[in-house]
Amino acid sequence: FDKEGQFCDKGFPYTANIFFINQTQKEKAERTKLQLEQSLQNKIEVTLIPETTFYDAEEYHQNYKSKNATRYQFYRWNCGRDARLEAVWGQRE
Repeated sequence: FDKEGQFCDKGFPYTANIFFINQTQKEKAERTKLQLEQSLQNKIEVTLIPETTFYDAEEYHQNYKSKNATRYQFYRWNCGRDARLEAVWGQRE
């Protein structure tokens, strides 16, 4: 719902995007977005973008949760990630 980013991560690298490779995928993404907006009664801030070249992130970003479990858990708690996800989607089963 946040056009500026996700949780406490703000700025362009943290914005939500859907990359599509053809018109069929684009249309499906648009329909799904609309259905979710109606279901959640909130505008979903996601941009649809034609496919582009992707590059792997730096090595220290790869498998961050596994390599830095304590820091990752602190990030999740400090940013309110889990509480926000639960507020939107309900408790995990």
